[in-house]
Amino acid sequence: VYLGGGVPKDTIQLATVIKSLGRGGEEETPHDYAIQITADSPQWGGLSGCTLEEAVSWGKIAMDARKATLYCDITLALPIIVHAINERVQRRVDPPDLGWVFKA
Repeated sequence: VYLGGGVPKDTIQLATVIKSLGRGGEEETPHDYAIQITADSPQWGGLSGCTLEEAVSWGKIAMDARKATLYCDITLALPIIVHAINERVQRRVDPPDLGWVFKA
């Protein structure tokens, strides 16, 4: 999931390359799915707006990957997406007690 663009987006895309280098140069395994939320359009030529199809051409995303791009400011889109997911996800019966995290 790409939230925004620029350096963070490039870092996520390069994870497949870094993984292959860490394993002695074995063949890269591109991402099988990609969701990009960005306010930048591709016509400006910047990294933030480059399409997911371009990432496919570089081998960062698989050719048959499921992918979607939303052109919107992340501060508007993320709360709506999180709310929608929260409505669909089933609540855990016994969630872990994380109260210890907030104790001083």
